[in-house]
Amino acid sequence: MSNIYTKLFLKQTNSNEVRNLFIIAGLVWLIFFSAIYFVDKQPSIDDTLKVEFVTVTNLTSSQAVVVYKTTEKTSSYVLYGPDVSVLDSKADDLIYKLTDSESYYHYVELIGLKPKTKYYYIISVGDRYTGKAENIPFEFETPESYLPDKIAPLVLKLMNNKEPVSGMPVLLEIKGFYSLSGITKDDGSLIIPMGLLFDEKTLTRKIPTGQESFVLKLLEGQGRVLAEGRLSGILSFSGALYITETYEFPDVVSKEKPLIIQQEKRSGSARSSFFLTYPKDNTVISELNPLIRGTGFPGNDVLVQIKGKKNIVYKLKVDSQGDWWVDLRDPLDVGSYSLSVVSYDDSGNRYEANRTFTITKQGESVLAEATESADTATPTPTPSQTPTEIIQPTATPALTPTPTEISAEPSPKPPVSGFNLNLVLFALSFSLIFSGLLYFFKNN
Repeated sequence: MSNIYTKLFLKQTNSNEVRNLFIIAGLVWLIFFSAIYFVDKQPSIDDTLKVEFVTVTNLTSSQAVVVYKTTEKTSSYVLYGPDVSVLDSKADDLIYKLTDSESYYHYVELIGLKPKTKYYYIISVGDRYTGKAENIPFEFETPESYLPDKIAPLVLKLMNNKEPVSGMPVLLEIKGFYSLSGITKDDGSLIIPMGLLFDEKTLTRKIPTGQESFVLKLLEGQGRVLAEGRLSGILSFSGALYITETYEFPDVVSKEKPLIIQQEKRSGSARSSFFLTYPKDNTVISELNPLIRGTGFPGNDVLVQIKGKKNIVYKLKVDSQGDWWVDLRDPLDVGSYSLSVVSYDDSGNRYEANRTFTITKQGESVLAEATESADTATPTPTPSQTPTEIIQPTATPALTPTPTEISAEPSPKPPVSGFNLNLVLFALSFSLIFSGLLYFFKNN
């Protein structure tokens, strides 16, 4: 049986046969290579293109939110998938959808994920793409399937002067956990799902103790730290934060009732009503760690906000005898302060008392015993879940958010678009073999 390749080598064929063979081979190669090139085409990662900040937040077994900052204002999206060579799922930037304007910060939700699966993603910046390194995409792994923990969400309202801050991403970084995030609504409100907390190293569900440190950041401009402190101070917090302020949420450090409170003689009615005892209004205090105290409704929360050079927020409970107090272990700076205390009774009526005082190193403390008739607050019915605007803004320098690094674990390189020598050689070999077989069956 004759063979086309034998004929070629033994010169047993004419020039027309050779020409026809190579024409067929060329056509087959063109069709095959074009199909592979266009079907399997992957965007290439531009090694010179970087993002200033990128982190995975709100991680679950079925979805995640990628928050990142580009070096220029742009619209953006993310390509992702479980196969490093086929990033065929696309997710758009929600900030661009909400505001219809290009920005530095981007908030992208990845959906339809599978549990315990590694995912790869690249970020678009204009018509280019960036990843973790040259031809290496970013990556993360989803945890096992879990139901959310029964932890009350963090409910906030962001304000700029008296105007709500809408359509802005907020990032909550908690030491030892995957970060959480959200976008403010038209009224400035924001709900962060505290029930979605995973250990950043083991990907297991982990209930916070409350002693973990946290930083709450508004992702605007160069970034701004809104609040920081211990997680216990902000858990279940409901109130307004002004973006020109920086708030501290320290521990409620004193569990033992101060002796001065134990020795007070008050009527039973004073212990069953809301009352701010110390400090008296317009007091000059020579103590850098003043005791702030009063009475309230046993078992109910009291929100204490101190505004001045430091803006400090304490959330504590009224004890069984109707007393509450804040023992400031960290000294205040010398200067003027305003104090606002808010609480609710069992019927949901809201009580608020306000004071101003001055801290001085040398001066007399005017801590005269307050009279109940002058300082008892008048209740005003307010739904307990409605954010309460308390402190007015004062300009504070913006702070730059610290980038959260994505794991640098080596990962396979995805194919990139352009000339691929191996692909061309494979296509050429296939076309020669295929055209030779066609020629053989035609002549035999």
